[in-house]
Amino acid sequence: MLRKLTTENVIAFTKLSLIISLSWPLPATATKQQVVRFRVLRFLTYVNIWSLIVPLLMTLQDWNNRPDICVKSIPLIAGSSQAFIEMWLCHGQHKHLQLLIGEMESYCKHATGYEKNILQQYVDKYAIFYAATAMWLYLTAFAVICSPPFLSDPFPTYAKYPFNVNYQPLKTIIYVHQSSVGIQISSILCITLLIALLLWFASARFDMLCNELRKISNVYELTQCIRKHQQVLRYANDVTHTVRFLILTIVGGSAAAVLFVGLVLVSQQPLILKVQFCTLIFTCLSQVFMCCWPANNLLIASSNVALAAYESLWYSRNVYMQKNLLPILLRCQKPVAVTVTCIIPILSLNYFGSYISTAFSYFTTLRVMFEENGANKV
Repeated sequence: MLRKLTTENVIAFTKLSLIISLSWPLPATATKQQVVRFRVLRFLTYVNIWSLIVPLLMTLQDWNNRPDICVKSIPLIAGSSQAFIEMWLCHGQHKHLQLLIGEMESYCKHATGYEKNILQQYVDKYAIFYAATAMWLYLTAFAVICSPPFLSDPFPTYAKYPFNVNYQPLKTIIYVHQSSVGIQISSILCITLLIALLLWFASARFDMLCNELRKISNVYELTQCIRKHQQVLRYANDVTHTVRFLILTIVGGSAAAVLFVGLVLVSQQPLILKVQFCTLIFTCLSQVFMCCWPANNLLIASSNVALAAYESLWYSRNVYMQKNLLPILLRCQKPVAVTVTCIIPILSLNYFGSYISTAFSYFTTLRVMFEENGANKV
């Protein structure tokens, strides 16, 4: 029988999935030597990814001669660029992520039995899905790495180099380099696990607060709930502020990748290549969903605090206690939401639905354009 997953297991799994891209921040207790080593490795990771993006960009020089190769390379360029930007943003938010993760780990470590039960409910509901998605990201990378023998290609990508690569050991070195970048990209794409973990944790704390509000019986308990509400609001707002540009990159990069993958699907390409790129579409959409789902839940959980206050026995308490409920009700009028001004109004499942609709409308437009172009040639 499988051992039951715990909150500590989930945190450890998320950390492990991000370790290759160095996207999990160092603990606040890290020594100076550890910080220096981390920064050096981070710089080498940038160089490693960028040294593949440049050769991929060079393939676009052959657009007139080899448009098929260029079309295949564009989704890879979009994915690599997205991973590079996500890693840069993640490292830029290193201090904020360090504080948020540190507070989460401390809270889970010192949680009471009741609080652990709430956290465990979240783990039981959502952990398997996110773990499976992380494994899918890595399996997709391994599928691309192992595809050359089946596609009669020398390398996993169509990168163009300004020198001869058809001799050993350079050929093996390039193959290993492209494979390592693929694994690193899979790791940085797992940043959605960290984003979701922080958002789910914030939602769980709102649920705990709601349960406590329903049971208040005196002014002291109400005061404690008000104080906790302020703390949870502060944490949730810090989370949304820290991850919003990471989410923007995921949404934008996934949209670009889906659009460019559409070019491959509507063009004349081998079936195995189309299947491979279909998995990329699934991966891109799952990335966006992994962010929208917890963001939607946080939106609901933060609003439910007002409902929990109303469901308490406030009507049987004195006027002073009833007045002290007003600050909670007022703060809940504006739920905690992930937003990016003028770009993402409110990240939610409704937004995800409109996102898919827009993506497939663009895909349909591409298909019609290719069909009309083919008809004109005939």
